[in-house]
Amino acid sequence: MKTKKSKKITNGFRNLGVMLRPYWKNGKLYCVLYTLDSIIGNVWYTMMYVYLMQIVLDQLALGERFPVLAATVLVFGLLNVLWNIANAFLFKLYFDPKQDLILENIDREVQEHMHRTDYRYFDNPEFYDAYAVAYGSYAQKASDTFWTCSNVLAQVMTISALVAYVLSSTGYIVAIALLSVVARVLISKAVSRINVETDERLAPVNRFRDYLHQTMCSRENAMDSKCTGIFEILMGRHHDATREVVAIRRR
Repeated sequence: MKTKKSKKITNGFRNLGVMLRPYWKNGKLYCVLYTLDSIIGNVWYTMMYVYLMQIVLDQLALGERFPVLAATVLVFGLLNVLWNIANAFLFKLYFDPKQDLILENIDREVQEHMHRTDYRYFDNPEFYDAYAVAYGSYAQKASDTFWTCSNVLAQVMTISALVAYVLSSTGYIVAIALLSVVARVLISKAVSRINVETDERLAPVNRFRDYLHQTMCSRENAMDSKCTGIFEILMGRHHDATREVVAIRRR
């Protein structure tokens, strides 16, 4: 019999698969290339700075003069700049445009699914809040989940590289780098959880704001807005809802 902990882990992996499935379905090559880029980038940055620290400390121990130390740092800096330039071109030419297409395809799938849903469900506020979350952020949540998984995998590979490096280098340097990697993983996980909770709280408020906006701007209600004082009332309600959104985001 499964324990509660094992069931929770199983459900967690199942939910993870649900979120990753649409992203993988609409961009297999993108997922592979982005994950490889994330792994290479994380390993590159971490190991480069660890190795730089090691070289500089060795040079200081040997009594090297400042020009030698400056040249070492400059070489590593140039390598860093070249990597950033190459990666920027890769993102602008492939990753960013492809991501837009993937998100569009996921949004289309959500829209088609909602189009096939029986209309009576739209009278249920709970269903409509869930619909607002799905329509407004499902594609982005799938994207965030994929990015988080890629980042975690990259951090695991980086830690593995550091563990291998520890056998042939100064221990405290690697320990510092290892702690920084672990901190990044924990922070990334916490931020993702907070973003999910925030979107859930924002769903009903944003739905109400959208309703007010459509009401104020629709052609059908233009005459009523001009002949009555309803426009100012709706503007006030919209302002209050916006302040509530700001308060939720700050929390």
